[in-house]
Amino acid sequence: MDDSLGLTDNQYSLAIILFQVAYVVFGVPSNMLLSKLRPSIYIPCIVFTWGGVVATLAAIQTPAQLLAIRFLLGIAEAGYSPAVLFMISMWYRRREQSKRFMIFWTAGILAGAFAGILAGAIASGLDGAHGIAGWR
Repeated sequence: MDDSLGLTDNQYSLAIILFQVAYVVFGVPSNMLLSKLRPSIYIPCIVFTWGGVVATLAAIQTPAQLLAIRFLLGIAEAGYSPAVLFMISMWYRRREQSKRFMIFWTAGILAGAFAGILAGAIASGLDGAHGIAGWR
């Protein structure tokens, strides 16, 4: 990706930081919206938007576009985990919640552990297929 876009180390770091900043800043407003809207509609909207933003990453051509999309990705993803935890707290009794929270967080940790391996295998296998770089 850094060769295709001509990224410097600072631009790459900024893309990571912008995601984190957006994630932290927009987490609270997202929870406020969740309390006002129906979670059965709001959570799928978050996931759909998140997927759309991730798909847009394949079309970027410049470092500025990467920075903008990473910021938008942070905004889109910010409300998901708090929304799931909110739903768990609404559906389960207090004594059942800790087990459900643990299952949710463990699934996230395991997904993170295996996602890099899977993504690397997919990207290297598809690199150059149809004239498209593997990271796209």
